Amino acid sequence: WVGGMKSEHKAVLKEVKALADALGERRDPDVQVEELEKVAAGMPAADRPGVEYVVARMRERQLAANAVLAAALEHARDEDLHVRLRALSTAALELAAS
Repeated sequence: WVGGMKSEHKAVLKEVKALADALGERRDPDVQVEELEKVAAGMPAADRPGVEYVVARMRERQLAANAVLAAALEHARDEDLHVRLRALSTAALELAAS
C-alpha cells in the first residue's frame, strides 16, 4: 500500500500545484493593481494615463485568470481532490501511528 500511497501522493500533489498556480495567477493582478493605484494616486494627473493603461491590462489579465481558476476548481471537484487529500492524510496518520 505504501507504493500506491506514494503514487497517489504524487498525483494529488500535481493537482494541488496546478490549483495553487491558478490561484496565484488570479491573485497576482489584484496585488499589482492595488500597488499601481497607490502609485497613480501620488502622481501628477498628467502622468496617470500610463499607469491607468497598465491597470487596464492587469484587469484584462484578471478576467482571463478567472476562467483559468474556474476550470482548475471544476477539475479539482471532478477529480474529488478534497476526498483524495483526506484519504492521503488519514493514511499518513495511520502509518505514523503504527
